[in-house]
Amino acid sequence: MLALSPPKNKTELRGLVGMINYYRDMWKGRSSMLAPLTSMCGKNEKIEWTEQMQEAFEMVKTKILNEAMLAHPDFSKPFDVHMDSSDYQ
Repeated sequence: MLALSPPKNKTELRGLVGMINYYRDMWKGRSSMLAPLTSMCGKNEKIEWTEQMQEAFEMVKTKILNEAMLAHPDFSKPFDVHMDSSDYQ
């Protein structure tokens, strides 16, 4: 399992949610999976780590491990390469 511990404060929680949102196009249902975590990111929200938040955290770790991994292509199968050639990134 990914060596990632639950966030201890709002700054760490926002960092975690930001990291997950970076991979937003890689899996479906991301927003509903993150809902328990993002609900605590508000300015006036107090972080109270619940079982529901722990479950969401574990699902996020599993998704990162299973779907955000890079691998060499299987050259015996067709694949597409998509690139961004913008001036900004």
